[in-house]
Amino acid sequence: MLKYVYNHGMSDRAERHTILRRLVSEGTVESQQEFLDQLAAEGLEVHQSTLSRDLGELGIRKLEGRYHVVAPRRPSAPEPPEVAARPAVFGFTECGPNLITVRVGTGQAQMLGVLLDETNEAPIAGTIAGDDTVLVVTKGRSEQRAAMNLLERWFGKERHADR
Repeated sequence: MLKYVYNHGMSDRAERHTILRRLVSEGTVESQQEFLDQLAAEGLEVHQSTLSRDLGELGIRKLEGRYHVVAPRRPSAPEPPEVAARPAVFGFTECGPNLITVRVGTGQAQMLGVLLDETNEAPIAGTIAGDDTVLVVTKGRSEQRAAMNLLERWFGKERHADR
């Protein structure tokens, strides 16, 4: 069973990634529990979900009983999410110093929220999706501007809805 312990947060992300790359290059890790144990030995105790996200971001997959770098999940340049049926985005607007609301078609908010979360773009800390509205959370004003630029690039400036 995988253990769940306190997550130190995003400030340790780069250090976790460095350690994970090193462990994979050594070629000895056979389970996520071993990753967690090694990270803990280095003073970084994380949740299993954080480890899974890190492995995905780094493109680390288990093949033939060992973990290998296959391909990073995130492209080097952000591209619009590609899906069979893209959500109809009607508008987006800033609200407060680190929030953006995105209006979409009825029943499409959860799909867009998942797509935005899976892009792992730096300015987007996370999303909360209802039925026809997605709340995009950023860390601050500059990240909010970067996220707005990203949304404008993906969905067009004409989609910007001032309220």
